[in-house]
Amino acid sequence: MASSGAISPAPLSCAFSTADTSSGTASGTCQYREVGYFSLPVDALIDNTFTTVDQNGRDDCIVNSTSNTLSNGKYGCNIGTPSATSWGRFIPDHFELSAVALDNRSELTTCSNRNLDGFTYMGEPIGLGFSIAAKAVGGSTTENYDFGRGYSRLTMGNWLAATGATPLDSNNFNLWALDNPATGSATVFPGGGGTRLGFTPGTVSTACSGSPTNRWCAGVATIAGNLVLNRAATADGPYASFTIGAVPRDQDGVSLAATALNLDADQSGSNERAKLATTAVRFGWLQLTTGYGSELLPLSVGMEARFWNGLAFVLNAQDNCTAIQPANVASARVAGDTSATLGAPTVTQIASGKGRLRFASPGLR
Repeated sequence: MASSGAISPAPLSCAFSTADTSSGTASGTCQYREVGYFSLPVDALIDNTFTTVDQNGRDDCIVNSTSNTLSNGKYGCNIGTPSATSWGRFIPDHFELSAVALDNRSELTTCSNRNLDGFTYMGEPIGLGFSIAAKAVGGSTTENYDFGRGYSRLTMGNWLAATGATPLDSNNFNLWALDNPATGSATVFPGGGGTRLGFTPGTVSTACSGSPTNRWCAGVATIAGNLVLNRAATADGPYASFTIGAVPRDQDGVSLAATALNLDADQSGSNERAKLATTAVRFGWLQLTTGYGSELLPLSVGMEARFWNGLAFVLNAQDNCTAIQPANVASARVAGDTSATLGAPTVTQIASGKGRLRFASPGLR
C-alpha cells in the first residue's frame, strides 16, 4: 500500500520473471511515480497457479492456503511472501524552478517606480520569489513531497551554502550571486557565513490553505524572501549585472536536472546553478548641498542621491524612490551660536536623484 498519510497514492507497476524452478526465486522491477514507502504484509504477493496440477482433484495440498507448515501431510497450494517487508524510500527524480520574480528595493512598497529605476543599493533588500516543484521521471509532480506528510527533505531554513565555497550543500538552496558572469572576470559573491550575501525568508506558512509560502504543499513550494548584498567597508561596484543563481539539493541528493544548469556562479568553468534573475546593485550615499538665507524666511537645502561609479560618487539620476522621514533629520548649532535650532523639515521625495529639505523660519529678529 502507499505510505501512510500520502496525499496522492500512485499505482505501483511491476514486472517479474518466471520463478526459477530450483530456487523458487523470481526477480523483476517496479515503478512508482510518487514519494514515500511501501509496506508489504505477509502474502502480499501470491502465486496460485504453480501447484495447479496438485489441486485438480488430487487434493495434494491445502487450497487457498500459503502455509509452509505441514498439516495432515499437506502444505498450502499457494506460494506467498512469507514475511512483511518495506520498500523505499522513493524520492523525486529532480526539482524544477519556475515563476521567478525580482523586486528591487522591496521595502519601499509605496514607490511604484522602484523596479522601473532598475537598481538596489547595497544594504537594501531585493525581493526574490520563485516556485520549486518535486518531479518524477516523466515530469509529473510528486505530490507526496509535502511537509505536513513528513516526506519533504528540503527544509525552508538553509538558503546560502554553509561554507561559502561548496557548490552543493545538502539540504540547502545554495543561493549565490556574481557580477558580469559572461565576461570571464566576474566578481563572485558566495553565500555562507561571513560573506556579504544574505537572505531572509518571508512568512513561513503553517498550513497549505490559501496561498502558502515557504512550505512544501503537494510537491510544490512558493519561495518568498529578501536577498541583500551588504555594504563593504569601502565603496565598491557598481555591479550592473548582479546575477542571482541557485541549485536546491535535498537530504536525499535530489537536485535540478543537468539541463537546467545554465550559470557558472562559482566560476569553476562549468555551470552548476540555475540563473534566477539579474539586476543592478550600487554603493550609495546621500549628499546635502549648502543652504543659507535670512532667518526670516524658510530655508531650502538641496540633497542628492549619489552612487560610486568606480572612480567617484556621482548623481544617481535613476533614483526616484528614496524618501527621507522628517524625524530622521537633525540640525544643530555651531559652537558659540545662540540662535534657535531649526525644527524638523518638510521633505521632497527624491526624483531623478534630487530632492530638497525645507526648514521653516525660526522667526528671529
